[in-house]
Amino acid sequence: MRHGASLLAALHFCAAVAAQDDPPPLLELPAAGLRISVDEYRAHLHAVLGGARLEELVLDRLLTLEVAKLAVETLPADVRTVLDAPDRAAEARLAARIATDFDGQPERYRDYLATIGRSHADELATARLEALRDARIRALVLTRRAPDERVLRRLFEDRYGPGGMQVEVRHLMVSFAEIRERLAAGNRRAVEQQDPAKVEALARQRITELQALLADADAPQPDWQPVPGYRFQRFGVAFAEAARTLEVGEVSAPVRSEAGLHLVRVDGRVVTAFDDVREEIEAAARTAPVSLLEGRRLREELLTRYRVREALARSREGGR
Repeated sequence: MRHGASLLAALHFCAAVAAQDDPPPLLELPAAGLRISVDEYRAHLHAVLGGARLEELVLDRLLTLEVAKLAVETLPADVRTVLDAPDRAAEARLAARIATDFDGQPERYRDYLATIGRSHADELATARLEALRDARIRALVLTRRAPDERVLRRLFEDRYGPGGMQVEVRHLMVSFAEIRERLAAGNRRAVEQQDPAKVEALARQRITELQALLADADAPQPDWQPVPGYRFQRFGVAFAEAARTLEVGEVSAPVRSEAGLHLVRVDGRVVTAFDDVREEIEAAARTAPVSLLEGRRLREELLTRYRVREALARSREGGR
């Protein structure tokens, strides 16, 4: 909501002027015989910016009211930091934006503001609104969050690997594609027509040669290739089974994947039981970043509970 601060300031100004007994025109151009009243400007804002902007303002007010019901000590520390010092949070947010969107170059940021007719103060006001909204949403979501077993298991596997197993895997691979390329000698049509049985036989021959090298301690040893971040998916089911069942340091028999033939070696394995880290996972789940889905659900819950859209509809009817 890039222009939310400007809209809020305009609405506050309109309200202050309208509260006077005999409000002066908001703008007067005697040479043109033009007078613009506060009511006319308010109607223009509503027509141009639409009810969605008013809905955002209402949502911010509802978030403020709901967070005020919470005990301060129950708020996450990062939320309290924003609520206690929103201006500082806005400055930090804007500095981060300049660093990422403008390569940390203030002059590019200032040029951008000039092209859209905004001031640095406008951007700070918007960043302040966004920081407060995000903090309040986070406070409310976390106080209501009750992760189910599926969420806990997913977080557990993200941290400790599928089934709680993390492995350090290396392999020697004979690539089917490389054999086809070598046989074709650069002829793409020959690659397409290559006999799969011949390719497979040559791959088997090469993998047997690699096994012989590994068995001969005096022979130059091949370089094992790491499989970084392995999570039992790359190279298929047979490769995953070898990674799960091999003893540390043991070398598998040839394993076939769609890519080729492999000799698999497990250099390390750590197995973690879910029950041993359940408290840690539950604590992490309670404080994990708020997802877009959680934010949307909170928004819809507040708008529905307080019948905001019905009120907005009545407001539009009354403005006709």
